[in-house]
Amino acid sequence: MRTLSHDSNSTEPSLMSRLSINQLMLPGSTFEEDLDRCLRVGASGMGISEAKLGHGRDSSLVERLITSGLRASLCTVETPSVLPVEAFGGPSDSRERVDLMIASINRFAPFRPSHFLTLTGADASLDPAEQRDIAVKGYREVAAAAASVGAQVGIEPIRSEHASGFSLISSLSEAAQFVAEIDAPNVGIVFDVFHHWDSPSLLEDIATFADRFSIVQLGDAPLDPTPGINRAIPGEGRIPLDAIFVALEHAGYRGWYDLELLSDPDEEASFDRLDIDEVLDRSKQGLELAWGNSARWEGK
Repeated sequence: MRTLSHDSNSTEPSLMSRLSINQLMLPGSTFEEDLDRCLRVGASGMGISEAKLGHGRDSSLVERLITSGLRASLCTVETPSVLPVEAFGGPSDSRERVDLMIASINRFAPFRPSHFLTLTGADASLDPAEQRDIAVKGYREVAAAAASVGAQVGIEPIRSEHASGFSLISSLSEAAQFVAEIDAPNVGIVFDVFHHWDSPSLLEDIATFADRFSIVQLGDAPLDPTPGINRAIPGEGRIPLDAIFVALEHAGYRGWYDLELLSDPDEEASFDRLDIDEVLDRSKQGLELAWGNSARWEGK
């Protein structure tokens, strides 16, 4: 079974030494403001969104990142899927999309990216076998480009009720099969706990597939379920994060933990209505509590 290599800081016992904050959860702020927020809460990495880089400022932003000591943990390119995703826009032609993905990966090289976040996308105009063939071949090119800048490519399976139009794969087992078909040493699975926490086989799946996890994304599921992709602040929802931490660490996962909270601002319980610094402080508190509980489990 192939094992992805993880970052050198992954042997540290502290959660904060492995925690990154994803810019996708910080709308309406600048790169510099996001970086300062990561430093304030004590994170070690920042998940950089290409959409926040703007134009003509890359050199100064690279310098700011390197000076800060933060790592570029999980980078999201503006065209993050081989097949189209209507919500992301961009061309419908997969050849054009792959070319854009590769150009963005090369743009990220000076930031020293650790990982790239991707989805397969989907194209209902094609039959399933043709979609899969296009996606696999496209990912092989994307993987080669990422390898040239020393980065991994993570493919995120999307829970089944949200997968239509976004992804060809929903479960961790489907993702593992897809990654095996691509057969590139730097391609793995983005394990987002939000998409898999309620699977009956969750703990068994973690034990089976953790060596193929390129990165783990953290969030929580609201106590009162709402439609869409709404997430809760860690420790304030229904996901047993302490049990998931135990399973991951037992399975040998030693990579990044990336905080990514997404919410519909129109929902009454949306954390988008809260001050973002409060959200980060409460997230840190909830994650550290779950991490501490997992450590106590280890000691029993």
